[in-house]
Amino acid sequence: MNGTELDLGEAPPRAGAGRALLLPGAMALVGLVLMAAPMLAPLPFAPHCTLLIVGVWAYYQPRLMPPALALGIGVATDLVTAGVLGVEASLLALTALLLPRGVRRIAPRSPLEDWALAGGIIALYLATRTELAVLGGLARPTAMPWPQWLATWALVPAVTRTSAWLYGKLILRA
Repeated sequence: MNGTELDLGEAPPRAGAGRALLLPGAMALVGLVLMAAPMLAPLPFAPHCTLLIVGVWAYYQPRLMPPALALGIGVATDLVTAGVLGVEASLLALTALLLPRGVRRIAPRSPLEDWALAGGIIALYLATRTELAVLGGLARPTAMPWPQWLATWALVPAVTRTSAWLYGKLILRA
């Protein structure tokens, strides 16, 4: 397997860019619903689906995940998960802003190296989110949310492949 297999392909033509933005936005909203589902049927942890989707699109197709779109997804995440308003919004917008600029400067990597890098980014995101939530008035958790980190990290390849498949079916062939 080489690194090009997970690439989301060529950027869409400028004329269809507005329509193309709908795909990552819709995927993030579906991910938000899946992320909120454990609130209805309590589980010990749930993957951070909106971070996964914003991260994958910001990494492979940054023009389709601008920081403004990530900010809107973050506000929705804050509202649905009853978090401190602005924490997810600011962190997802920063992810969309910094991920393509910072990570792409590193030499091309294999998919396994991308997956390992994603694990570090997810851990940093969750730790920062925890600290910002404490500053916002929430109680400090007793430990880092390792089960959520593991669940999120384990889904990186599946979300990447699903995004690439949908991009090919709905954007490139449209």
